[in-house]
Amino acid sequence: MKLDNVKLNSLALAYANSNGENVEAFNELFEGVRKLIEREAYKREQRTGIAREDFESVFSQAVWEAALDYNGSSNFVQRLMFFFDREATDLHRKHKSAKRSLYKSYSMDNAVDEEGNTFADLIPSQVDVETEVIEKETTKKLLEGFGETNERYAKVIQLISKDCTNEEIAEELGSTSYDAKTRKIVQRAKNNFKKFYEEQIAS
Repeated sequence: MKLDNVKLNSLALAYANSNGENVEAFNELFEGVRKLIEREAYKREQRTGIAREDFESVFSQAVWEAALDYNGSSNFVQRLMFFFDREATDLHRKHKSAKRSLYKSYSMDNAVDEEGNTFADLIPSQVDVETEVIEKETTKKLLEGFGETNERYAKVIQLISKDCTNEEIAEELGSTSYDAKTRKIVQRAKNNFKKFYEEQIAS
């Protein structure tokens, strides 16, 4: 599927500059990414079992959100894919929440059919797995981009994301203990990553 990135960037910027009033530009932009929405929704439905229509709904909303504050400094489709990942993660969390409520409402050990299957047997775990995969992929993409700005800080954030202890982080940074110097590096890494993340959302 070939996308006209130059045209899409121009349409998104025109819509953003109109403060959301250029409906014609948005409609043309939406039509330009419609196939992308359908393709991504289909791919995620195949992996998760969540209805394609659910993904199409949140991805359509994402087009508007991504275009509204677009400033033209990045490729719109790349920005849109980031929004797709975020919306997909939120959708998975909602499904997980619904699944948890089912666990709370029913006894998992009670048979629910003639074959003796329990309620727990009938609830798929695929959604949980897919949510974890998407979150890991999103984090991976962010860290790769952040690493291009500061490799050392990216390493710190990666260690934090892996739930490393302060002592383990200090060791990786070449220190014998989590002293004031190491603490300052970690704090700077967090601040820089937060700034980088906000810039990715805004760009």
